[in-house]
Amino acid sequence: MRTIEGSRVKEIKWDQWGLPIGNGRIGAVFYGSTAKEQIQFNESTLWTGTDKYSATLWPEKGVPLTLNRDNYGSFQPFGAIELCFPHEKFSNYHRELDISRAVGTVTYQCNGVNYKREYFSSYPDQVMVIYLSADRPGSYTGSVRLTDKHFAKFTTETGTVTARGRLDKKFSLLDDRRTITVATEQQIASGKEKFVGNDMNYESQMRVIVEGGTFKPGVSGEIQVDHADRVTILLAAGTDYLPDYSKNWRGEDPHSQVTQQLEAASKRPYPELLSRHIADYQSLFDRFQLDLGRSPQEKRDLPTDKRLALYKQLVESKKDPNDPELEALLAQYGRYLMISSSRPGHHSPPANLQGIWNPILCQAAWSSDFHMDINLEMNYWLVQPSNLSECALPLFDWFKSVEPVCERATQEMLGKPGWALSRGLNLVGAGNGKFSKVEGAWLCQSFYEYYTYTHDTNWLREVAFPIIQKAVLFWQENLIEKNGVLLTTHIQSPEQGEFEDGTAYGQELVWELFSEYLEMADILGTDRAERDKIAALRDKLGKPKVGSWGQLMEWDEEQKIEHGNHRHNSHLVGVYPGRQINPLTTPALAKAAAVSLAERQRGPSEGAGWSKAFRACIWARLFNGTQALRDYRILLKDNIEPDFLASAVGKENDKFQIDANFGATAAVCEMLMQSQLGELNLLPALPSDWSTGSVKGICGRNGFTVDMTWSQGKLTSAIIHSNLGLPCKVLYGDKVLNLAIGKGESIQLDGNLKPVSQNFSH
Repeated sequence: MRTIEGSRVKEIKWDQWGLPIGNGRIGAVFYGSTAKEQIQFNESTLWTGTDKYSATLWPEKGVPLTLNRDNYGSFQPFGAIELCFPHEKFSNYHRELDISRAVGTVTYQCNGVNYKREYFSSYPDQVMVIYLSADRPGSYTGSVRLTDKHFAKFTTETGTVTARGRLDKKFSLLDDRRTITVATEQQIASGKEKFVGNDMNYESQMRVIVEGGTFKPGVSGEIQVDHADRVTILLAAGTDYLPDYSKNWRGEDPHSQVTQQLEAASKRPYPELLSRHIADYQSLFDRFQLDLGRSPQEKRDLPTDKRLALYKQLVESKKDPNDPELEALLAQYGRYLMISSSRPGHHSPPANLQGIWNPILCQAAWSSDFHMDINLEMNYWLVQPSNLSECALPLFDWFKSVEPVCERATQEMLGKPGWALSRGLNLVGAGNGKFSKVEGAWLCQSFYEYYTYTHDTNWLREVAFPIIQKAVLFWQENLIEKNGVLLTTHIQSPEQGEFEDGTAYGQELVWELFSEYLEMADILGTDRAERDKIAALRDKLGKPKVGSWGQLMEWDEEQKIEHGNHRHNSHLVGVYPGRQINPLTTPALAKAAAVSLAERQRGPSEGAGWSKAFRACIWARLFNGTQALRDYRILLKDNIEPDFLASAVGKENDKFQIDANFGATAAVCEMLMQSQLGELNLLPALPSDWSTGSVKGICGRNGFTVDMTWSQGKLTSAIIHSNLGLPCKVLYGDKVLNLAIGKGESIQLDGNLKPVSQNFSH
């Protein structure tokens, strides 16, 4: 699968035209300019800010309590590699990002020479690689330069440039949010944004390797190249961040590790670096294959930007866009971005609001943080069903490191045991925004989901259960009894209404949390009395209610603002990603959820991309493929830019948020298969416009992987692979089948769920 082909870009905005590459830790965007190219890069741990909490607690009465408002910081841009060659006049230009290989390419002709550039960020070698080649020897004369955003000191030795710096507490941020300066105290005091320096040490090293020709040092950070045949540019980068609260988040100076990574990569020839990168990447990407139908050839021939523009025009005119391959591309692009921004090891945190791409702003939009009232959770909805389970591990490792900070803040701000969350966290766990508590219960679902797919009992015992246990401890102390039921206290339904008791958002999340705890406690055989106590609390929780006009009520008492368009659908978390509400188990509540959802999207299309992705997921859980595809298409129309990155609030504000990219992939998975109730429900919300297609490698809970084909809207074949050997129940429409599939074995079914062949190894 290939994306982002096209002509030279006229207006450069990174989140509209920059093409992203990444290895989970080092992310970069390239633009493809022939004469003066910038490859801007990030490293996932380069953050300002401290672990002193900066959230605001909104009490029932009195003045809001705020702790250390100026300590939050932001994810930082690192620097850039700048290429400068006299190639202003060119022809036959082509730029692409091949997401089947995770390799970017630019080709063009200049002065009769055919030039080619290749870009990728390697996970096995932990370096970014840029390779310049041409079909005529000696064609590269120009310069390669390493730049930095935070006053690093440059040294050059042979073909290696090193930039060493520190996020100094004395630095200040100018009002453009892009520029760091050493300011006077008066300038610091009057600045609109604070640069929250934390003395983090960082380093980048760039090595330039030429074949044919020569090179020599130029100005600071620059290597000049003269008549080279080919040029390989390697970049390694790191910080002294350590995900350890007890060590104040600091480990070894990055110099030794960065040097070792660069030296090891330099010993490999370019073809080997490329083949190692592709093999590693495809070991994840190729697990999941998707065919939603074939697009007309005239659309397939268009560059992606023009093809997307035509798609938007047709959807805006309420016409059939008739481009299922473009719709499948968006789903696979989410998987590409996940593999590129969230890989285990190397102390990498999870994908933040922008994945690992923030190339310009030293104070990013929303700090490019870990947002907890849907965004971080949505980032990871896709990983289990789309066969990228290990990409969730950075989320768990990171949160395990910051949980002590959350626990400390919960005690300081609320005087309660256990832990809760504010709506945003920085790299080291400090909160920002409203300390609204229940988002911690939502985050716990990601831990639970990982176990339900993998059944990794050791991980459950050592990582997930202790964290969930402390979240449960907090909620035992934050329930009140009213009219014979237990209500969560003082919760806002984001971002709608006031803080109230019994908000549906809180009720449903705590019900899920308690249910997850009970399942885990039974698996691990923990204290029975404590387990039964939580079971009694869960059963006494106030349940979802249906309101006067058939809606699922958002608050314990009905309010007028339940009518009207709004981007948040927080009171429907019991439908998705939860399991408390489902057409098969609670049909009346599912019907009420559909009424609420239809009302929420009654007005004009709202800006947030994640909202449309969330709606598509909910419609899929309600078995309404038509509406799910409608929202999926509106997302593509309103929020997807020419580089296929999702804009958070539409074109006017031009703010990238990656959650919509990830949520779109999750929505497609939910349309094709669901397993939250314990069975494999095949094609539960297949849209009629995807009447013929296939999916290979979609995952269900309890260790199942499924390959399906369908034609004219009906299932034709399903191959079910069992990784764990657990009992398997399969649903398709009104058909039900119970199967016994051995560990490592498979069964093939026809469109009527009749076995065609069974118990063959895979």
